[in-house]
Amino acid sequence: MSIIALRGVTAKNRTARERRAELLPEIGVSLPVWLIRAGMAVVMLGVSLAEFGVSTLFALGVVGTIAVLVFRRAPIAWMFVLLIAASILQTTLTGPSWQLAVAIAGTHTLHEFGVMSAWLPERGRVQRSVLARLLRSWLVIQVPVQLAALALVVLITGTSIATALASPVFGVIAGLCLVGLVALVLVPILRGARPN
Repeated sequence: MSIIALRGVTAKNRTARERRAELLPEIGVSLPVWLIRAGMAVVMLGVSLAEFGVSTLFALGVVGTIAVLVFRRAPIAWMFVLLIAASILQTTLTGPSWQLAVAIAGTHTLHEFGVMSAWLPERGRVQRSVLARLLRSWLVIQVPVQLAALALVVLITGTSIATALASPVFGVIAGLCLVGLVALVLVPILRGARPN
C-alpha cells in the first residue's frame, strides 16, 4: 500500500471533530454565535416590556425579536433602537425613571450585539475575551452616558436629584454597574494581564 493510500485511509477514520480541529486554530473558551442572537432577543424583549408595557408596541417588539432570530443580517436591531428612541421622545419627562436608564442601556446593547452578529458566520464561535472587551467598552460608555442622561433629565424637569436617586431601582442599577466596572478593571490586573 502506498503512502498516499495510507493517508486516505487514516483521513477517513478520523471523526468530523478531529478534521475540523485540524483546520481551525485553537481559539480558547468560546460561545456559539446563536447565543449572541438569543441575547439580542432577550434584550429586545426586556427593553420593549420596560418601555411599552403590555401594548401593541410590545407586540411589535415581540415580532422584532422573532425577526432578529430568523433574519440574521437584517438591520432589525437598529430599527428597534429607532422605535425606542421615538417612544422616549414622545413621553413627557416628569423626572428620572428606571425605564429611561433601561432604554439607554438596552439600545446600546442591541447596537453592540447587532454589529457583532452582522459580521460573524452563522455557525461561528466568539472568544470569551472578545465578549469581555465588548463588555468593558460597553461599561466605559454607559457610566458617563447614564450620568449625563440623569443630569439632563434633572435639569430639564427641575426635580431634585436626591429624590431621583432615592429609588431602589436606581440603587440596584448603580450597584450592578459598580460591581461590573470593578470586576472588569481588577480581574485583568489580578491575572497579570494588561487591561486594554
